[in-house]
Amino acid sequence: EDKRAPYLKSASKETAPVIDTLAAGYGKILGKGRIPNVPVIVKARFVSKLAEEKIRAAGGVVELIA
Repeated sequence: EDKRAPYLKSASKETAPVIDTLAAGYGKILGKGRIPNVPVIVKARFVSKLAEEKIRAAGGVVELIA
């Protein structure tokens, strides 16, 4: 089962899905994995430089939260 499917289904041209990593139990986002070519808003406490580059390349935004 693909855990990204609900986020991708809700992605439309007008709104970007919001991924709150703290609600999922994660505080760090690292750039090791792949991201679909869909703009997303990612909320996290720490985001590596590579992860931020990948998210921005897909048209997304990173929001740092305390």
